[in-house]
Amino acid sequence: DACEFMLKNKIDLIHSMDYKSLKPLTYLNLIFRKPIVFTKAGGPPSCDQIPSLSNFIVYSDELKDHYISSKLNLEKQKPKVIKARINFKNNYHTEELEFKGCIKIFVAMRLKNEKKGLLDNLFFELSQVYRIYNSVELNIAGGGELFSYYKKKADLICKKNNKIKVNFLGEITSNETINNYYKGSHLVVGHGRGILEPMAIGKAV
Repeated sequence: DACEFMLKNKIDLIHSMDYKSLKPLTYLNLIFRKPIVFTKAGGPPSCDQIPSLSNFIVYSDELKDHYISSKLNLEKQKPKVIKARINFKNNYHTEELEFKGCIKIFVAMRLKNEKKGLLDNLFFELSQVYRIYNSVELNIAGGGELFSYYKKKADLICKKNNKIKVNFLGEITSNETINNYYKGSHLVVGHGRGILEPMAIGKAV
């Protein structure tokens, strides 16, 4: 159970990412007296009381203002705000990219188990492509334990349809390189920051 896990792993900090986990984690905080952090990423504010916290983090000024004025925040603790970060300096609107016989698609996503649902859907859609006039070049940036699994899937798809090419780029840590792939692609597939940045330069996502 949770208490055994806390003891076995010598946990120093308790972090709650949603309201459902906040209440049981508060009990652990009372037992073990470890700092507790609550992160409220988005969505409507809760009607539940916010317990004593070491840190309270929200992702918007609207949520911060709600909890400052609300009677639900027991200690009237001022939440810290972490805003979504998009570097507009490198993400300026670009001219529409011509097709020139090839549709270029860019995906920046880790090839890990937690992304499997998204990646399975992507490769399923790719496998359904049959009659196309242009060729398709899919560039995937990301590494992880599912690399060989999706490499095999890609090889089968490309073998059946020679108009499809899939390039696995590995993990890319350079923002400049990522931005160049955004600019050089007709379509960007992703989530979170990985679609907000290309949207900022007028790309289809």
